[in-house]
Amino acid sequence: LNKEFANDLLRWNAEIDPDSTIRFKAPETLFQEGKDEILPLFKKRLAEFFPRYIDVISGPKFRDEIKEIRIEGHTNSNWLEGSTEVRAYLGNMNLSQKRALSVLEFCFDMNKVSTRRNWLIHNLRANGLSYAKPLPGPGQENEDKALSRRVEFRVITKSEDKMLRIIEEVAIEKE
Repeated sequence: LNKEFANDLLRWNAEIDPDSTIRFKAPETLFQEGKDEILPLFKKRLAEFFPRYIDVISGPKFRDEIKEIRIEGHTNSNWLEGSTEVRAYLGNMNLSQKRALSVLEFCFDMNKVSTRRNWLIHNLRANGLSYAKPLPGPGQENEDKALSRRVEFRVITKSEDKMLRIIEEVAIEKE
């Protein structure tokens, strides 16, 4: 992924984490505040990104190791003034889920991925996370409201399943 997107990440205001999560982190280009409609610039970035992303991860080298691909919508902890923490969390959960679903629908409808739709049906998920995973600013410990508003593409591999099978086999051998 680093090799594929090295020349694009800066322009997209995106980054790849060590676990291969791809984070689009310019909230002003993703969605209007409090809305779930994808803004035109983010649609353009997704159109450049998603077909190439799917080409890499659904190729023969990685396809059999993928459990699922998650499009994760994240918000910051802001909500309507005077709201309780529970209302803020639940309102942001609804918004983040709608945003993740909007991205999934947009990506799924691309003609460039039409030959992989069956694979996408079985592997692509939309997950809203509200503000459960806030991001701190550089050198900060507290939530950076702008950085926390983001969309991430996260690959979940089958490695955890394999580790559990190994642990079970070792336990059986010790009996």
